[in-house]
Amino acid sequence: IEVRESPLTVPTTAYTPVYSGATTPGITTHTIQTGSWIQIGPLVVVWGQVAWTAATGTGNAQISLPSTPTVTSTLGNVRTSAVTFAAGAPEILTVGAFVQLRSPTTNAATTPVAVEAAGDLFFAIAYLIA
Repeated sequence: IEVRESPLTVPTTAYTPVYSGATTPGITTHTIQTGSWIQIGPLVVVWGQVAWTAATGTGNAQISLPSTPTVTSTLGNVRTSAVTFAAGAPEILTVGAFVQLRSPTTNAATTPVAVEAAGDLFFAIAYLIA
């Protein structure tokens, strides 16, 4: 029996994530905007970093995605640097073509995280599209 390696090679696509507010996007002065994503069938995996020194948006803090998920159930992670969100360490929830940052309040509920004026976020998320 001959065994050949057949690594799955999936090309990554670069995209530019944007940090903004959900109520009013405002203007964000980004210092880092880097992101990549891959798609395997309906599964999309996205990762990146956004850093900003000034954000005037209002409402829930959010990061743009390269495509719109079909469900709000997501697998994701966000790490912060140089920022402390008022509602605590954020989690990820997809809303339309954005990842909104939310803070857990109980084991069954979350609280929206408001836009911070400056900070640095690293994120990774997987979701399904139609």
